[in-house]
Amino acid sequence: MRSQLRSVDVLARLGGGHLAQLRVIEAKVLLRQPQPKPLEIMAEEAGFQSMSTFHSAFKKLEGITPAAFRATRADS
Repeated sequence: MRSQLRSVDVLARLGGGHLAQLRVIEAKVLLRQPQPKPLEIMAEEAGFQSMSTFHSAFKKLEGITPAAFRATRADS
């Protein structure tokens, strides 16, 4: 997993600083897993330094909170 995040970091630097977008994409993959981990763990695994940064970036890019995203996936 860490090697994937390092690749994401490199790609983000080369791609104009879209690191938050790439981390949110990774978080969405983690949130879609059948037995998701706690949000705090997923945020860390996706590369976010804090829950507030994770929450803010996710909501800004997706229009809903990570918890709401996970809940809508559980309902479907």
